[in-house]
Amino acid sequence: MGRVGFWAVWVFALSACGNGGTQEDVTDTADQVVVDIGPETNGEDLQASDVSPPSDDVSGVWGELQVTALIATLPGTQPMALRVFTYHLVHHEQNGTALVISHEVCAVVNESPPQVPTTTVIPQAYVDGLDSYTRAGTYTADDSDSFDYNAEKHLALSGLTGLTDPETEELPTSPDDPRVIDQDGDGHPGMTIRLDGFPSGELYIVQRDLTELVGKAVAANTITGILTVSTEQVVLESMPAQLKELNPSAVVDPDPAKSYFTMVRLHAEADCAWLAEHYSELLPVPNL
Repeated sequence: MGRVGFWAVWVFALSACGNGGTQEDVTDTADQVVVDIGPETNGEDLQASDVSPPSDDVSGVWGELQVTALIATLPGTQPMALRVFTYHLVHHEQNGTALVISHEVCAVVNESPPQVPTTTVIPQAYVDGLDSYTRAGTYTADDSDSFDYNAEKHLALSGLTGLTDPETEELPTSPDDPRVIDQDGDGHPGMTIRLDGFPSGELYIVQRDLTELVGKAVAANTITGILTVSTEQVVLESMPAQLKELNPSAVVDPDPAKSYFTMVRLHAEADCAWLAEHYSELLPVPNL
């Protein structure tokens, strides 16, 4: 899911992210194609009207939004829907139907119900500390003059290293565990998430995410599809210590249509800093 703290997102369903109310509907971006977008492009040029048919060439630079839908609960509360928006700069290297897909996380935004009074902040050090990664994929013609896009499963670990079996080994629960690392370099174990409002403080976490993308080209420069994701997180410590004791839980929404991705082609000179500045215009979602 872009590897952001679902625990922190939920904690402030006791409190609150400042990004508007949760909605089940998603923005239909199938006909919003971005062509020749570079660092000099202004916001008015971002949503082009080009709906030319899918191309057999996806090589180059793309901007991607991954939306992860979660259901969170605390004892004595009703389940609550939350979403995490993760923006990636994606490079495709194409050889026939085979792809080498490189990801760099550029920005992370949390959404939760508007009635809670705390904002979950993903510090820039958290985003900068996330590892870039590469996965294999395919891009193949289908029977409807389009192309199927598949990005193989990728396992990401945040705030820890040295697991014997990275996919199934139990995550560390102590900040003194030798597998825990200060990945964001802020002097605290694991990765740090900040809470602003009431209550406020910091959470120090480790996390494991497994993602897979299955989609289709819907125009020459737009790909959309389903994001299959599993995520597991442990809070090692918190400041103040009481935050850790709240013990919320969150699971990925079982409805596969609610976690999805949208990808649009960018100019070759576009970089992560530019995407982080323009993502709300380029890859919009409701209530942002």
